[in-house]
Parts: sequence; structure tokens; C-alpha cells
Amino acid sequence: MNRKRPTNTEAQADMTPMLDVVFILLIFFVVTTSFVREHSLSVTRPESNSAVSAENKTLMIQVTHSNHVVMAGRNIETSQIASNIARISATEPFSSVAIRAHEQSRHQQVVTVMNAVREMGQWPIALVD
Repeated sequence: MNRKRPTNTEAQADMTPMLDVVFILLIFFVVTTSFVREHSLSVTRPESNSAVSAENKTLMIQVTHSNHVVMAGRNIETSQIASNIARISATEPFSSVAIRAHEQSRHQQVVTVMNAVREMGQWPIALVD
């Protein structure tokens, strides 16, 4: 009676019943879950006339070929840019600043205007043709 015993036996578990249980639990949770629709209040916000008008307005600053600064139709000095921006923003709010520089104007003059605008507020600055 010489029986040979297998020396390399690996135990294997049948996974089919465990997968069945997992799928049954998944189906149970999907069926029993109730989806609650949250209700909220609708709020009617008042519209401000000044915010709407400031939304579309742009302050135009021009630098001429002779390096003169023109703002709101007036020739001004570079030292007066800040005070003119403060005056204009108090009477007519604007949302951005556009600088139109002539192609023969000095770059330093344009940079000076940009720095003066930047010191007065956080308006976006655009260079236009």
C-alpha cells in the first residue's frame, strides 16, 4: 500500500458564492436608497444701474505722436493722470482702461501712463491700435 501523496497542494476557495453575496448587497443598497431632492429658496436680487453701466465702460487714454497724454478729450501732463482718473471714476464709473499709443510715441511715455493707472486701481489695462 504505497500511496503517493501530492507534495504541492494549494488550497483554492470558490469565489462564486462571495460574488453572489456582493451583487445581492449592491442590488439591495441601490433599491433601498432614497434620493432626496433638496429644496431651496429662490432669491431675487435687485439690479444696480451703476454696476451695469460700469460693466461696459472703458476709459480711453491716448498718447499722441508728440508724447502728449489725452484723457477725456483734454491734454494733460503725466503728473495729472492719477488725479484725472480719480475725478473721472467718481463721476463715471468704468471697468477697464484702454491706452491708445501712436506708433511714433516713446515707449517710456506709455509705461508711465500704465504705471499711473496701475497705482490708482486694479483695472485691467489694454493697449489698443
